[in-house]
Amino acid sequence: MLYAAADVLRRAGQEGAELPWVLRMATIESFAMHTRVLIEFLWTDPNENRRKRHPDDAFAEDFMPPGEWQKVRDVVPMEATLEGIQRRAGTEIAHLTYKRTADPEERQWQFDRIAGAIGRALRSFLENVDPANLAEGFENSLRGTWPEYLNYPVAVSFPPSSGAKAVATAPLVDMSVTRPAKSEEFLK
Repeated sequence: MLYAAADVLRRAGQEGAELPWVLRMATIESFAMHTRVLIEFLWTDPNENRRKRHPDDAFAEDFMPPGEWQKVRDVVPMEATLEGIQRRAGTEIAHLTYKRTADPEERQWQFDRIAGAIGRALRSFLENVDPANLAEGFENSLRGTWPEYLNYPVAVSFPPSSGAKAVATAPLVDMSVTRPAKSEEFLK
């Protein structure tokens, strides 16, 4: 749903055809809540108190041997793009609060950047989890919904100000020689 909502909002913006207000707001709310849920799944430490309050909540850590996801998560920490998103989803969507802002600029959501950051973390999760611990078809379903670039053999992004002109030095003719690169390989 996160990627479907981001796609609807992106296409509406690119095509210049504004969604009706109620559909736009419902899509933004869906996007924000799914972002919040996935941030909790990927980065929240399910300590004993949290488990008592929410015993049925699922965490990435649950799908790996003790401490394994923490090691992966420490190598690929939550991106700055996601900082404050849980609070925003809470104050702007999940709770009726006095902290809501009327400033339209402050209410903008960076859909593609947020979805990309979540996708990179989910890719790390898939690279490190034992597929036997996942529901049948989960990986293919996830890979079929997120942006196509996350399925590429190497997913690298550069900030626009980096001046990067080229990533590949030669065309790759034989795709059989590729393999999914692990996030840790990029950090060496």
